[in-house]
Amino acid sequence: MRKKPLEKVLCGVVGDEMLKHVPSSFDLVGNIAIIKVPPELENYKFKIGEAISRLYKSVKTVLNVSKPTEGSYRLRKYEVIWGEETTQTIHKEYGCRFKVDLQKVFFNPRLSFERKRIVDSVKPFETIINMFAGSGIVSVLIAKWKPEIDKVYSIDINPEAYLSMKENMFLNKVENKIIPILGNAEKVIKEFLLGVADRVIMLLPSFALNYLEAAIEGLKKEGGVIHFYHECRAANKDEAIKKTLNALKEKFKNDISFKYGEKRVVRSVSPHIYHVAVDLVFR
Repeated sequence: MRKKPLEKVLCGVVGDEMLKHVPSSFDLVGNIAIIKVPPELENYKFKIGEAISRLYKSVKTVLNVSKPTEGSYRLRKYEVIWGEETTQTIHKEYGCRFKVDLQKVFFNPRLSFERKRIVDSVKPFETIINMFAGSGIVSVLIAKWKPEIDKVYSIDINPEAYLSMKENMFLNKVENKIIPILGNAEKVIKEFLLGVADRVIMLLPSFALNYLEAAIEGLKKEGGVIHFYHECRAANKDEAIKKTLNALKEKFKNDISFKYGEKRVVRSVSPHIYHVAVDLVFR
């Protein structure tokens, strides 16, 4: 079996019997690399960090995920296993620059294709609600690449995310198109944004189903689109999509008229846990 690049660098550093535990992939965010070192390799984590730095000369810091994503702010815990003691970097995506602090604000580089898919679907003169905006990545990309939009209401409950999205708006010179809002997305919509949006973005698979009523209330009366995301356990991708559609049917119980747009599995989070995207098109 062909060894992956990280395995090749670690040959002779960790025992041959341990190479099978080396993660098959890791993330790059700006000049930071993020890996989740399995328990079997705990004693080798600093050597793994050094090995990643040899693979990618631009990397200044290697972080190990010490605790998984948790809490309403969707934050992970990290430890530095090589390089500079920082969790802050500048990440580049589709011609934009984003200042992100991975310890303070949720950010997932693996969703870049999905962010671009949303941007490409936006039409001129739309008003958009981004319910779980984080550092404002999607909001900024829309404002940058679709300057003919009306505005984007960019909401997050995390104060650090709110400050980060404001900074990224100015960094990319799109502050005239984005309205940053600190607060619970459901409450914000019900109090201030009823019926204003042509498009609502719900890029939070673990909680989006609970906020779906608010997303619908945010849409204009003549219809609109919701980019809905769902996390579910399934045997395969087809079953994951089927389970997501069943969850939506159970939620609506035929009380609301809509049709399905694009349906796809975004990624596999872990064995048999999938993130699914479904575009809901309202009549």
